[in-house]
Amino acid sequence: MIAVTAIDRESRVFLRANRGGHVDFSAPGVNVLTAQPNGGYVTKTGTSMAAPFVTAVLSRGLSHDREQGMANLLQTLRAAAMDLGAPGFDPTYGYGLIQLSLPVTTSESE
Repeated sequence: MIAVTAIDRESRVFLRANRGGHVDFSAPGVNVLTAQPNGGYVTKTGTSMAAPFVTAVLSRGLSHDREQGMANLLQTLRAAAMDLGAPGFDPTYGYGLIQLSLPVTTSESE
């Protein structure tokens, strides 16, 4: 399990977002443009909006190098996270803003 907190455009944690030693990463989660079921878009706020950013980075990382495994991927992402708040890991931002720092490649079968 990976815990995520929501931050705004200025990298401030959302007032009602998760905090604590269990938080792993921060991700955008305030005023995120979201598709509506019946068409159109609306902005929403919360950790539920931040979680898909982390899911996408994890998915991309695993699809880039399946051999590295989740533990190694998490170690890489923790080291690459943009530190926010107190230096290093902290209970407000976790390891910081998750970064997609993996190279984007396409396979010949795509």
